[in-house]
Amino acid sequence: HMLVSKLGVRGILNVTKEDFSSSTLDLCRLGQLKLLQIPIADRPTENIEMHFEKACNFIESFSASSSVNKNGNCSVYVHCQRGISRSPAIVMAYAVSKGIPLGTFVPEILSKRPQVRPNNGFWEMLRTYEIKIRGKSSVTLDYFSNSHSHHSSLTMEERLIQIGEAKKNMNYK
Repeated sequence: HMLVSKLGVRGILNVTKEDFSSSTLDLCRLGQLKLLQIPIADRPTENIEMHFEKACNFIESFSASSSVNKNGNCSVYVHCQRGISRSPAIVMAYAVSKGIPLGTFVPEILSKRPQVRPNNGFWEMLRTYEIKIRGKSSVTLDYFSNSHSHHSSLTMEERLIQIGEAKKNMNYK
């Protein structure tokens, strides 16, 4: 399984309502992966904020984990169907939980994956979460209004390679 062998992924956070594949479940049974599914629909009315703490705790559990990969760290693969709204929103929430302002982190994400665009409801909840954590928001509600979604036609393997490259270049843990 490429996630485990090449990228050193030890945890998978699925933020869709779809089930894990049988090969992923096999790796979990072998103790090579920990899985968490948070069933979230990609709708502006979906309360994604209620899942931030659980998702952040799952991701954080790998930062403090003793089961490190060959590069000396643990990785969590956060995914949804297209990597545009739900999973980026969860990753942004994690950054905020670590004290990183959205205004600093979002440009970094967009430089690696320009099609990222949390839906309006998720974006509003991320701003609210940032205010809760940091006491203020570093972004405006219309942050994404001038950008247009560019949906990726990359295969899953190409996306995983991109993620691996982006991970090497990221300064955040």
